[in-house]
Amino acid sequence: MLLFFTGGWAYGDFQHTNTDPVFGVDQFSANRSGLTAGGGIAYALTNNLIGKVEYRYYDFGRYERAAPLNGQLPYAVDNTYSVVTLGLDYKFGGPVVAKY
Repeated sequence: MLLFFTGGWAYGDFQHTNTDPVFGVDQFSANRSGLTAGGGIAYALTNNLIGKVEYRYYDFGRYERAAPLNGQLPYAVDNTYSVVTLGLDYKFGGPVVAKY
């Protein structure tokens, strides 16, 4: 069994859509940099097959939209995401034996 933790820099390209019943749809794109952190557990099911579960949290900060040209009110979007991943890894080949 292997417990692991990870973290670092993340980059995202976002497409935001805000719908107002009076003024219609306001849509815009934003490129954001942020931080990511997470961890997980991996377990060897056989000699070659490993099962794993991983959790990752992404924070790209808060994006504040000034009043768009179509008359909508200004608004803000928090760009935070949580992702859970289940996976299987397969190791190809056999063990490496050193020969002297």
